[in-house]
Amino acid sequence: GPGTSIDIQRPAGGRYSYRVQTLIGGQKSPWSAPITIEIPTSVSCTLQSVDDPTPSIAVHEVVHPALLQLCAASGQLFAALSLPRHYREQESRKYLSRLSTTLAPERSPSTLSYGAIYHPWVHSRDERGAIAVIPPDGVAVGVMAARAATRGAWVAPANQNYRGVVALDQRLAGALEDDTPINLVRDEPQGFMALRADTLDTVDPDLRLINVRRLLILLRRLALREGATYAFEPNGSALRRLVQSRFEGLLRS
Repeated sequence: GPGTSIDIQRPAGGRYSYRVQTLIGGQKSPWSAPITIEIPTSVSCTLQSVDDPTPSIAVHEVVHPALLQLCAASGQLFAALSLPRHYREQESRKYLSRLSTTLAPERSPSTLSYGAIYHPWVHSRDERGAIAVIPPDGVAVGVMAARAATRGAWVAPANQNYRGVVALDQRLAGALEDDTPINLVRDEPQGFMALRADTLDTVDPDLRLINVRRLLILLRRLALREGATYAFEPNGSALRRLVQSRFEGLLRS
C-alpha cells in the first residue's frame, strides 16, 4: 500500500537533516531535498515549583470554585480540597474569606456545602518505605471511603487514624479551626487524624457537617434510582402509600 519513508541523519553539532520518500504500489519516488534543522546545544527554561510561595497564577483559586460548582450542579459529588503547602494561619484565613465571598451567593443548593478543605500537608510512607510530602486531601478521601464502606456515608469521617502518615509538614494553631471551616490534620496520641469533618458552609448549620451532605447525596441517588419505577404509575393516594412504604423499607435496610 501507499506509505512514506522518512530518513533522519544527525551530523555533528546538534544539526538534524530530514528527507522524505513516497512509496506507492512498489514504486519509490526519489528522495526529497534534505532540510537541516539546528538544535541549540543548551536550552534555557524556567521552572516554577508548586511550592513557590509567590506563584504567578494562583491555580487553586480558579480550580476550587469551579470544582465546587461542578459538585453542586451534579448533586452527587463531594470535593476534598487542600491548600498550598506553604499556607499558614494568615494566608489560610484570607483565602477562605475570598472563597466564601465568591460562592456564598449560591445558596440553592449551597455550593460551599459540597466540599471540605484539609490542611496542612503530611509526610507519608509508601509501600516501599519511601517518605513523600503530599497534600492531605487524598488521605481524607481514603478515610471517607473506608468509613462509608464499613459504617455508612452518614457517619462523620473524623477521629480516624491516617494510615501511612508519619509527620506533619507544619504545625498550625488550633485557633484556625475556630474562625474557619478548615479541617486541621493533627498529631494526636492515637496517630495523625482530623478531629473535625466540616464542609465549607459556615452559614447553614444543617449543612455544616460532611456526613450530612454525603447522606443527602446518597438519598438523592437513591431517589433517582428507585423513583424511575413509579414514573408512569397513575397518581393517587395508593401510589403515595406505595412510594412511602418502599422508601421506608429501603432506609431501614
